[in-house]
Amino acid sequence: MRSNTGSRGSGRRPAGRRLRAALTLAVAAAAAVLPAGCGPLPAEPAKVSTLTWSPDGHVYFISEADNRVGEVWRTSQGGRAEAFLDGKALAGGCEGGPAVLTVVRAVGDAGLAVGFECPTSQDRLYLVDVRTRTMTPVLTGDDIRDVALEAGGARGYVAQQRGNCASVAGFSDGALHGLDVRVPALTGEWRLLQGYDESARARDGLTCGAEGKALSPVSTGDGRTVAMLVTIARRGAGLNGGMYGRYDWNVGVLEGDAIRLVGPTLRGAPHLALAPDGSRVALFLSSTRDGLQVFDLAGGDPRTVSTEDGASFPAFSPDGRTIAYSGGGRTSIKFAAVP
Repeated sequence: MRSNTGSRGSGRRPAGRRLRAALTLAVAAAAAVLPAGCGPLPAEPAKVSTLTWSPDGHVYFISEADNRVGEVWRTSQGGRAEAFLDGKALAGGCEGGPAVLTVVRAVGDAGLAVGFECPTSQDRLYLVDVRTRTMTPVLTGDDIRDVALEAGGARGYVAQQRGNCASVAGFSDGALHGLDVRVPALTGEWRLLQGYDESARARDGLTCGAEGKALSPVSTGDGRTVAMLVTIARRGAGLNGGMYGRYDWNVGVLEGDAIRLVGPTLRGAPHLALAPDGSRVALFLSSTRDGLQVFDLAGGDPRTVSTEDGASFPAFSPDGRTIAYSGGGRTSIKFAAVP
């Protein structure tokens, strides 16, 4: 998630102060007119992405502004937004170059996984104590784009993606390991190991010819329920949306050495959220304009939570009764009750 570059006039306030003031005023003012959530964050300097809801009551998210590479902010339902980890705190995220913030995920009762795309070195993942804001390195690896960690932060799953290569690997004790897991498809089956193939990535073009791709791992804190988005069929060449638009996707639940497909066929690759008890998932079916949908992993039809078009990045509350999401073209954080 790289931010757009932009120039600053000499008579303007510093971007960090301007962003903080605008976010605070916008969220506070909108709470009165949108009782279900908070309203528009400032379009001019901020964009909102990658929401996660911590048991401490805050929704943490990535805020991108001007030519910044991202900051970690937080808010609460009906509350004000505030900077949690600013550019100065995140300056050492990568070795030998600027850190592009890509991952923010709640871990356990008081942890936050924060990940960086590093242009001149391997990507980095840290565990942040939300009480002390201390950052502890937990993983270094290639092309880390998303994570789902168990409560202690030492185990979990990592999405790796570069070009057309994308898959989910396991993570434990500071090391990644491929998952030899079978995934059903319309043409047979494929294995998670194939989606991010090292030999394919080493060649020019990053073809990663295997049909299978996996993204957006999510898990419960105890690791008993693990889900992700997986491809089930190729849709054909020349479609918009890059890799996401070329495939049909499904939610897949990890069960031993296989993936069980649940829910409807998805067009594109939305971001996935998992209820804390592992019973339901939430996602935006943006390509069909069905909005925010929730469905049980045990089966059943999706239920509509919000019909807002263009929204993304859902996150369940710790009690599973509410979902926060980025709306208004990624310029607002909103809340919706789960039916």
